[in-house]
Amino acid sequence: MGLLETIMQARWIFAILASFIVNPGTAGAQAAAPAGAPEIAPPQAAAAPADVVASAVAAVRDLGEQVALGRFQVAVDRMNPMWKERAARRAGGIESLERQL
Repeated sequence: MGLLETIMQARWIFAILASFIVNPGTAGAQAAAPAGAPEIAPPQAAAAPADVVASAVAAVRDLGEQVALGRFQVAVDRMNPMWKERAARRAGGIESLERQL
């Protein structure tokens, strides 16, 4: 094996070394807040009511059971419209997507 082949096989080492040269650690990290700056906490999510959680759990369980039984049309009917449109474009149209399932 020649020198060129050895270098080509070890090119991942060069990529790693180059990444350290470009970004040498945390030197470019965001600076600490100045003294006396107000502390900003992320917003806390409110808990959903128990009946809403129970309804969502039941709906997901029902959908999972239908898909496990091979009834994929149920999943397509309940699919997020944006995802459904993307999947239909990839499949060649909504009719083609439904035929595949």
